Amino acid sequence: MGVLFSSVGFKEFVEIMQKQVRSTEELLGNIRKAMVCVEEEMHIGKLTLELSVPETKVRGQRENFSGVLYQRDGVFGHNPIVNSYRTGDGGTVILTFYARDGYTWNSDELEEIRILSNLVYNAFKVENMNTLLDKAITTDLAVGIPNIAGFMRFASEKYVQGILDRYIGVYFNIHNFKYVNNVLSHVKADGVMALYVNTLKKAVEREEIVARLGGDNFVALILEENVDRFIDLEIKFSIHTFPVVADILIKSFADALNNMLSNENAGRYSLSTALLIHKSAGERKDSITH
Repeated sequence: MGVLFSSVGFKEFVEIMQKQVRSTEELLGNIRKAMVCVEEEMHIGKLTLELSVPETKVRGQRENFSGVLYQRDGVFGHNPIVNSYRTGDGGTVILTFYARDGYTWNSDELEEIRILSNLVYNAFKVENMNTLLDKAITTDLAVGIPNIAGFMRFASEKYVQGILDRYIGVYFNIHNFKYVNNVLSHVKADGVMALYVNTLKKAVEREEIVARLGGDNFVALILEENVDRFIDLEIKFSIHTFPVVADILIKSFADALNNMLSNENAGRYSLSTALLIHKSAGERKDSITH
């Protein structure tokens, strides 16, 4: 075995890879920093990553990355070491190490490269588990959109950023959905709900959110300039085999939510409170029959 594991560079590499991260992007940055600590003694010329994570209800959209994580002066050999791993949710992580141009790793160094690769993958695995856990807490697992916890986190972030007043709160529900459950099987009714939710997801922009409060009740935070478009898309949605009445109640409840989030006793309040505060001051209520 080589001297890598007793080196200062390796210790720094491990310390960086063990840091908690909040996103895949942050982790990729840490990997780049960590590689600088060991590239000299390990004669590493280049490291590439291929990351593919499938779309799931918990994670949301699929995640892909393919590119160079580290490269020294643009010069590297052409006999790479490829290590492939599977993630817990069916994705893949492929790490490819290239030696510097003209250098050949010996057997001890190949084992050390394998261990470095495993440490990088373990960091991906921890980040993936943390992401899935966080998503599970803030996602309605039945339909794959944020739940009330996810909605409140989004609203809180906008409040902290000082831009919550740019949003309009939209509360709406599907009346008589119990009829759907009674007429159809629960499996088919879940399919109808999934179809409806997929339409809602397509109706929101990246900086907006739609969440399920429970049952057939939903709430969205939509940028003020996009509210009419969101409502139009929701109105146009139809279910082919039976009528569904959807009451869309548009409320500008940013002030109420601000008060709720800044109140020292905020724990006593809920989103429902914020909605009810504005119910009597609603600007518009449309009853739409699909």
